[in-house]
Amino acid sequence: MGLIYNPSESQGLIAALDGNIGTAEVIIDNLNQASQHLTSALDTNALSGAAYTAGKGMFSQLVLPTISKASKAVEKLKTEVQKYKGYDSAVGNEVLDEDKLNMQLQALKAQQSSITSQINSYKQLASAHPENSDLNTSYVHLKGQLSSYMSTVNNDIRKVEKKLEKLREFNDNVGALFKSSANEFKAILSIVSVLGAAQFDELGQLIFNEKNMAFFKASGEEILSKVSD
Repeated sequence: MGLIYNPSESQGLIAALDGNIGTAEVIIDNLNQASQHLTSALDTNALSGAAYTAGKGMFSQLVLPTISKASKAVEKLKTEVQKYKGYDSAVGNEVLDEDKLNMQLQALKAQQSSITSQINSYKQLASAHPENSDLNTSYVHLKGQLSSYMSTVNNDIRKVEKKLEKLREFNDNVGALFKSSANEFKAILSIVSVLGAAQFDELGQLIFNEKNMAFFKASGEEILSKVSD
């Protein structure tokens, strides 16, 4: 099966990516505000003893690295989405099916070959009769009609070839996108979603529910280690 570009599906992908990025940015913004709250508590010595140690440890080992990597993952994905949008706009607004376009091209080239053969035949027939004779004039006229139609066929061939070129160029361009950024974004979003669901208590400590804490203990550090800096 050949390449297929569907503008509706492409726009759906863009909308989904933009939506996920927007969600991540809201969570990251909330985490930034929460981290500023904890920073203020640490800087003003509002925390002390065990609370201070727990807050500082959680902040330096978990919150800051997560926010930093999440922000970078989002920016990386946003950059690639912008590139995708540019490539998408260059394709056009019609469905492009490589197999169907190749069939059209094959049929048009067969037609082109047939017309060329017929034009040459009329040219030979015209030359076999005295110039300006009825038969000569008739064959010249028929040759002219076919030559005019040939221009239409040639133009149609160029249009199909251009569509194939755009389709293949689009595929080559977008093929390099989202290879790592999408997986990194998905991984980091799972962590920031957990952090985003956490709350600070009156002592400034970050509190998880049991399910989210279990998730982070089991997967958080492993996921963070797989996300590039």
